[in-house]
Amino acid sequence: MKEIKIITTTDDVLIQCPNCKEWEEAGIDEPRKRFVHIPIIEWLEDKKDRNEKSINECSECKEKFKVEWDYTNDLEKLENKVFDFLDNLRDTAITNMLGATPYIEKEFNVTKETAKILLVSWIKKA
Repeated sequence: MKEIKIITTTDDVLIQCPNCKEWEEAGIDEPRKRFVHIPIIEWLEDKKDRNEKSINECSECKEKFKVEWDYTNDLEKLENKVFDFLDNLRDTAITNMLGATPYIEKEFNVTKETAKILLVSWIKKA
């Protein structure tokens, strides 16, 4: 079973299915039961006093996956790491930067959709 971490901003929590492009966002202070497209179907026992974990099921692809509720996994930190990576990738001239999505997916273990969002943010920044 695939496992992901939530992505957070100062206001929102984002969950993205690791098996397809489906994603869902909710306010950081909203109850987690508000996730409709990627609902929580089971909470896992926390044996080591770490972040909570759940099993969610994607309504699009019907696949189940584990979610680690790590509220320190914020988008801004990820963006900074990805932007540095993309700057270095551009300097190597290995790929046209419009084709950098698979490199982001592999390096940061994110879905294709998240990689696209990060690439577009990097392009807009430049």
